[in-house]
Amino acid sequence: MSRRKIDEIEDPIWRQLALSFSKNVTLLRQKKGWTQADLAKECSLNVSTIADVEQGATSNPRLETIAALMRGLSPSDPLILLKKPMRCDK
Repeated sequence: MSRRKIDEIEDPIWRQLALSFSKNVTLLRQKKGWTQADLAKECSLNVSTIADVEQGATSNPRLETIAALMRGLSPSDPLILLKKPMRCDK
């Protein structure tokens, strides 16, 4: 499967899920007070991978990437990354 940007997704439901994932990764990271480099280190990922996810440069991250982000961000609700974007209340 080739990599596509979020704005290239035609189906509105899948587009919203991808947008929510991207935005919620950023919001959870910011809520922890981390930089992209901090999150990358915590998740054992490259900073460029974190940047791609947050900027919507990829609409289909690898399952291993999603799992690493879940471990690193450790949200209380595992589905939070797919829900409508949350607010960043520090």
